[in-house]
This record gives sequence, structure tokens and C-alpha cells, in this order.
Amino acid sequence: MAKLVLSLNGTVINQFFTDKPKLGIGQAADNDIVIDDPVVGEHCAHIVGIGEDHILESLDGDHGIQVNGKACFRQIL
Repeated sequence: MAKLVLSLNGTVINQFFTDKPKLGIGQAADNDIVIDDPVVGEHCAHIVGIGEDHILESLDGDHGIQVNGKACFRQIL
């Protein structure tokens, strides 16, 4: 099981364990990981487990997501 660490400007805000085959991320309450921030979309991304890997994918085709301060649309974690 992997751990996702949500941070802002070097400060850890929360930590989440990837204990499901697919995790939704966004502002909406029906996500597995809810991020209460106006810059985050209602359903902005998901993490999919494939074998031993976890892949973070943006659900926003225009803006993407940031991983370790770098913009991307898909990233192996």
C-alpha cells in the first residue's frame, strides 16, 4: 500500500493511504480524497493501482495536476 502526502509550500496538510484499486480526488464530497481548496476541481484526478504501481491521472484535460511542483497529466507515483 502506498501513501500520498498532500503538502502546500513544504507544509504537510494531510496523508492518505492508497488502499483501494481506484481513488477519486477533488473538492466534491463523493471523492475518496477530498481537498477543500478553490483551485481544485470537483473531480480533478484519480489514482489507479496497476500491479505494484499507482498512477495519478488528471481528469481535467486543459490544466492537468501538479506532482512535486511540476505540471503533468499522468504520473507514476
